[in-house]
Amino acid sequence: MLADLHIHTRLSVDGTMPPERIVVRALRRGLGLIAVTDHDAVRGARLTREAASGTGLWVVVGAEVTTDAGHIQGLGIEEDVMPRAPRPLPWRRAVDEIHARGGLAIWAHPFRSDRPLDADVLEHVDGIEVFNGRMRWSRFTAGNDRAIWTWRSAGRPLLPTAGSDAHCPPEVGAVAIEGPDLGPGSALRGAELRRWLAGAHRAWACRPSALCQTHSQLRKAARTRDPGLAARAVARAAFRFGESFSPPSTRRAVVWTRGEGEG
Repeated sequence: MLADLHIHTRLSVDGTMPPERIVVRALRRGLGLIAVTDHDAVRGARLTREAASGTGLWVVVGAEVTTDAGHIQGLGIEEDVMPRAPRPLPWRRAVDEIHARGGLAIWAHPFRSDRPLDADVLEHVDGIEVFNGRMRWSRFTAGNDRAIWTWRSAGRPLLPTAGSDAHCPPEVGAVAIEGPDLGPGSALRGAELRRWLAGAHRAWACRPSALCQTHSQLRKAARTRDPGLAARAVARAAFRFGESFSPPSTRRAVVWTRGEGEG
């Protein structure tokens, strides 16, 4: 079974997709499991689960929580994590709140900034995103390699996840992690997802159009009235003009495998 464990609806400030569109795209891309993790809110994920009812698509309800150590996904939670508290949250408090809700705490794209790696975070999260689909369009192009190395060299077992970080339809399923079949269903909580991830053995990725990232950043700039963000998005697209306008690919290649004896 293929799973994309990092998708955003239009309820994220930079998202563009209604839940129904996500379900349709996921099924077309051959996914059997998705995780929807809007920024700091679970409502979009719950709406996506409702939209997927009766389709056979499993939906993990979650949120991508903004913390002082970067983004930490809460997977398998039904309630927002401290919705009225100012962001960024202290990372340890966020992890504890995710666990209190029965969810998994996953450190998403830990190398998508110049922030030094906080090794203490690895001692408390349940897993790490070993491949993020949007890293290839950022200036931190080696971030996925570093995430894989960090997962493999951690001093304790960590669950691996992978996701497209989709904000636009062409990105859904551009990254997928492969694990055991689940059969028919509709939703997974943290404990069930933990068992599934323990059996995940490789991740696949293809190349979506980089225009998706530009589109979502311009949408965020409009919503937040941030002209600087808009200018940076356009500048990045112009600098990587060829990649920005290259057609998306549907041909997947292996980007991560679990070695013998690993976690």
